[in-house]
Amino acid sequence: MEVTTSLKQIKMTKVQLSEKELEKYLQDPKNVLQIFMGSFVDKYGYDHSKVKAEISETKNTATYWKGKEWYNTKKNSALIGLQHKTFSIIFGEGTTDSIEVYMIETKKQGKGVGTRVMEQVLDLADELGLDVTLIPTAYKNQNDMQYLSFLRQWYYDLGFDHSTFSPVMKYTSEK
Repeated sequence: MEVTTSLKQIKMTKVQLSEKELEKYLQDPKNVLQIFMGSFVDKYGYDHSKVKAEISETKNTATYWKGKEWYNTKKNSALIGLQHKTFSIIFGEGTTDSIEVYMIETKKQGKGVGTRVMEQVLDLADELGLDVTLIPTAYKNQNDMQYLSFLRQWYYDLGFDHSTFSPVMKYTSEK
């Protein structure tokens, strides 16, 4: 995997590492996730004290896909979240060249807050050369097929691609 120059530059400004140490550091998706969140908070002026990170022993995602319940489970996965007065977002560990949006929730729907935050996420992902994956999930009511359909269309409109094989949607970085 080729580490993007942007990720290298961000990490190099924070910590003095040799090129070899940096390459190794960025081979861990948890470190890529940490750099992404730090950059997200810095770039958009969010409060660092509102960021919480944890390693989840088991991270479960449940949704409906093609008329059936679909489950995804990851073991020992890193999660890092931001609690803001108008929204909450949790990023999950992806790969060395991607991050996952695990959950986004706005305090008031229909005001454009979620769209603005997702556009910020995608803008930064493009800047850093990272892809973004997610599984649209109606967390408050998992049986609400109409809302789930709305979510899939909303993510599609933001630039995420549908998969014909699973409910995972992917935004491919422009870098």
